[in-house]
Amino acid sequence: MKMKKLVFLIAMIMLCSIGFAGCGGKTSESDSLWDFEALEKQTPETEDAGYTYAGNENIKGIYFEGAEYNGEATKIFAFVGVPETEKPTNGYPAMVLVHGGLGQAYGDWVKLWTDRGYVAIALSVDANMTDSANKASLNERGGPRISITPADMKNPANSWEYISVANIIACHNILRSMDSVDKTNVGITGISWGSYLTCITVGVDTRFKFGIPVYGAGYNHEDVTGELAGVFQMDDESLAIYRERFDPSVYMKHCKIPMFWLAGANDHAFSLACNQKCADLNQGRNTYSWRGKLTHGQQPGDGSGLHEIFVFADEMTKSEKGLLRVSEGEVQSGGISLRVENVGAAKADFYWSSYPLEYWHDAMNVWERESVAIDGDTLRTAVPQTAVFGFVEITDENGNIVSSRLFTF
Repeated sequence: MKMKKLVFLIAMIMLCSIGFAGCGGKTSESDSLWDFEALEKQTPETEDAGYTYAGNENIKGIYFEGAEYNGEATKIFAFVGVPETEKPTNGYPAMVLVHGGLGQAYGDWVKLWTDRGYVAIALSVDANMTDSANKASLNERGGPRISITPADMKNPANSWEYISVANIIACHNILRSMDSVDKTNVGITGISWGSYLTCITVGVDTRFKFGIPVYGAGYNHEDVTGELAGVFQMDDESLAIYRERFDPSVYMKHCKIPMFWLAGANDHAFSLACNQKCADLNQGRNTYSWRGKLTHGQQPGDGSGLHEIFVFADEMTKSEKGLLRVSEGEVQSGGISLRVENVGAAKADFYWSSYPLEYWHDAMNVWERESVAIDGDTLRTAVPQTAVFGFVEITDENGNIVSSRLFTF
């Protein structure tokens, strides 16, 4: 009996070592790495970095204590900005901004949002700090660099993914602690690896009103020819742990908020097929902007290049008219039929590929494009017999680009 009690005690100690918040709070879902009930209560103290972004007194550099890494507290850098306009009665809407690989906490990204009337916070998820001129340098106490390794699967609490999502939730807590913020109107957007983290976070932190993933989502371990394929070449045991506890698809199935998905069919890192499969798990309303061609990078994805991001956010937070809405569509008799509403359609193109997923990132892969007939609020196009995948890209009367879902034929 004593031996059984000892074994049970050891097992409980091992379980408690997994979470940043410790063992004692309940996880929102049994398969979650994060104890959200504990994390949402932890608003870290902030420390002034001593400078503003490019002389903008409303955008300050700060540090906050993040999740532990290698048993030590981290000191995470972020830029946080408040609009210079008069505060609305209920406070400003707000955004959490999550950068991608080779990125940093960008002051100019925060400014894009403060100029539009949002409080915004952009944190580093790659052990960086950023100076007043937007130049990055290594932050020795900034936690892990961007990585996904078999070692992370064995020690989840020390992984880049676990620590980054915990720090993103901390940023959300910081925003919600500010008197200037409308707590009912907080969204999140991420770019590339930041988009990947966004798709995890919205399934863990249920307080966000909407999410905007740009380029990346889940199921990347199924995309064997993407630029990121090497990241997921793990041993079978590690890959099984990744699929069950780390991939965004594990968490997206718990998401119940409006999501705006943006990516290009020509993306070298993430495929539309994997993105669509992940988006289909969302229980909230999905809006798509799949595009035939889209450059992958910070500026194209931060709103300075994709202005639809701001249109969607304003619709969510300010009750503005927003983007054209597209029906799920019907595929029958060798064609696709779609209905649109809210805004008129001005132009539409059907992009299709005869190549299966394993060739999507191959240099020989070709996406074909054909014009789509617009009849009032109805769009129709024929589907070639050789098509494997296809989507309709639509430009509305205001020049905004949205799309249908990605169809598999």
